[in-house]
This record gives sequence, C-alpha cells and structure tokens, in this order.
Amino acid sequence: MAAYRDQCDTWPIRLPDLGASSHPVQLSAWLVRTGDEVSRSDRLVEVLIRGVTFDLHAECSGRMGDMRVFAGAELQVGDVLGWLCLDEAAC
Repeated sequence: MAAYRDQCDTWPIRLPDLGASSHPVQLSAWLVRTGDEVSRSDRLVEVLIRGVTFDLHAECSGRMGDMRVFAGAELQVGDVLGWLCLDEAAC
C-alpha cells in the first residue's frame, strides 16, 4: 500500500476535532477502498462517538491510497487515518 505514496502527491486524512475530546472516538468503517476514485466532499470514513456516527469527507479529489487505521481502532484528534493520492487539480 505504501506504493501509492511513492507514486503521487498525497494528502493526509486526519481526525478533526469533533468537539468530544473527553470521549473516546472509534473508527466505525471505511466507506471507500484502496484505489477508489474520490471527489472533494465524498464521504470517506465513519467514526463513532458515544453511539453517534460522524462521516469524514474528502478535502481533495484523488484516489484512496493507504489506510493506516481500521474498524474498531480508538482514535485521537489529529491522528492520520489514511492518505489520498491527489489529482493534479485536487484542492
């Protein structure tokens, strides 16, 4: 999977501050697969906080590269969940 980062410019998919820093955040599911084409604002990943799900969206267009975290993992604000391989006019 690291091959994607060797072949293109990348953009990290990070867990933003969702305003629940005192509660555990868990990765619920990836909504895309490695190699999938994504457009800016497409849903990429679902996280769970206190029984409520939140979708994280693509900030740029490109192709889904590496996924570093998988379902069930506990997350912290700023964690890199994966990488997007960017299009030329991505962001």
